[in-house]
Formats: sequence, C-alpha cells, structure tokens
Amino acid sequence: MKYRIKGFKGNVVLHENVYASPAAAIPDGDYALNDAAYVALGQMGHTEPTLNERLLEFFHTNGAGSLNIDDAEAEFLVAQGMSGSVDDMWFEYLYCYDGQINDKLMAFWKAGGAPCTAVSTPTAFSLTVGFTDPDNYGFMYGFGSLNPVTLDGNTIVKLSTGDFQAGVVQLGFAGEVTPYTTVEIVMNGITATMTLDGEEYKVSNATLANYIIANNGGIVSLTLEGS
Repeated sequence: MKYRIKGFKGNVVLHENVYASPAAAIPDGDYALNDAAYVALGQMGHTEPTLNERLLEFFHTNGAGSLNIDDAEAEFLVAQGMSGSVDDMWFEYLYCYDGQINDKLMAFWKAGGAPCTAVSTPTAFSLTVGFTDPDNYGFMYGFGSLNPVTLDGNTIVKLSTGDFQAGVVQLGFAGEVTPYTTVEIVMNGITATMTLDGEEYKVSNATLANYIIANNGGIVSLTLEGS
C-alpha cells in the first residue's frame, strides 16, 4: 500500500528482497515513501523486519511510550514540542522541508530523518526586560516581553539571566524541546554561543548578563541563530 497522509497508520507492506544492506538505494515507484522511511530507520539502527516495527522503535527512542503505533506517533510529535492533529504536528515539525505533507516526509526520510535544526539567517528580536523573583531578568514565562516569540518555528518561553547562576544567560523553548546544537546570541555588540545544558541553552558571560540586568524595564535589541 502507498504511504498514507495521516501518519504511519496501517500495516505497511514493503517490496520484498529490496534491501541487501541498510544503505541500499531507495527504489522509485508506488512504495518510494515507505521505502525511504524503512531505509532511513535501518541506517539509524532500527533493524526490525517491518516498517511499523521500526517506526514504533523510533518513536519510543524519541519520547513516546505507547505500544500502539498511532498513539506512539502522536506522543513522539508532542515530545518534540508540537501540538494539534497528527497531520498538523508533522507539518509543523517538518517546517524546513518544502511541499505538502507527503513531500515533506519524503524529504525528511531521504535526509536520514534529520529534524529541522538550523536557522539560515539570524533572527532579530526586541526584548522588553522584566524580572521575576528571585532575580531573574529578561523574558520568562510571561514576565517581560520578547518580539517575536519564536525562533524558526520554535516558541521561546525563557530568555533570562540570574536564576541562581550569576553571570549565566539561559534560553528555553516550549515543551523543553532542544532543536539546536548551539544558539548564538548577539546583544549590544556582545556575541556569545549558548550550548545545551539539560533542557536549556546556557552561556556563562558576565558582560552579557550584566547588560540585561542594567536594562531592566527597558528595551534591548538582539539576534539569535540556532545551528
């Protein structure tokens, strides 16, 4: 059967004897999308015999817990910070790939299941610096304001300093998703690279932190770029 638009539902049947190795070429034809997913999952180390079994293991590896593939698919997408219907969540998750949902999925699997992680150009923000107690300066859970509030489709819920760590600037996304390896921040000519620390991006930079604190109640300009 062909890949269906509404997620990975149904008992998918693949070509027989196509895959001599995980790196086998993806054949053209009606089964191309299923085959692309099957090969990509195999290259990730999911070697189960059927596509549905590989997908279930992939979903489990990335935040899902259900043994039902439809439920696990939704849980996986929610774990990546998405919301809405399964189709809507896939469309949001694959924002950097072109076309309709199946076009996006085909490109996603042909890219080895690579999530959208990089911003092609820096995104400019204006930050109205507020503060929370104890001593968190910046934008955090409704305190202060950040415009825009998304970086490449990922909603920012925290950009602050303080938070029990003097001189540390922190960035966090909704759902505690971590879509980048690093995030570069530029503010008042100060450039710093924030690296992943648990479920947030952090950098120890007293000059940057002190600039945010000094502008409490004011508006500062900055750029962010994830990669």
